[in-house]
Amino acid sequence: MAGEEIGAATQAATLSAGTISGGTISGGTISGSTLSSGIDGTAGQSVNPAAEATTINQGSGFTARWKRIHIFAKNARTIHWQVALAILFVVFYNVLGVLDIVSTTIGLRGLATEANPLVRSLMDNFSHGWIYTKLALQFIVTAMLLWFPHRLVLGIFALPMAFMGYVVVNNLQIVGMI
Repeated sequence: MAGEEIGAATQAATLSAGTISGGTISGGTISGSTLSSGIDGTAGQSVNPAAEATTINQGSGFTARWKRIHIFAKNARTIHWQVALAILFVVFYNVLGVLDIVSTTIGLRGLATEANPLVRSLMDNFSHGWIYTKLALQFIVTAMLLWFPHRLVLGIFALPMAFMGYVVVNNLQIVGMI
């Protein structure tokens, strides 16, 4: 394949499985003009998910955007330390969620009141339905984090998880368990 035939968008494309537009590349992955032999553990994997996303139909619709997100998520799941960290975050997040439910329930049996107006409204209108709502939201967040364990997503998720830890510690202090 002649270099002149490769368009600007195709030059930025990352090859995975060694093919592009019917041509065959052997010996590793090509990203732009750089050949990667897979020494860094990326043989057979896409090195540049943004460039791989350009190989999808360049449509500007909702479907094309979700296809690109799917590629980013798939590539993020190939990085083992990110998956391991996501699993650790998920376990910690769900333990904090259960502790929040338990400490809130214990506190409400005493003289404490719920400080979150949205949860308080759920408690007033649905009794114990707030527990099912909280568990359902935790399940959705857990699934999202495991589906897209990118380092940026993990970093952003660390902030609300730290806040939830603060809330649990505060609840446990209110009920006298700490």
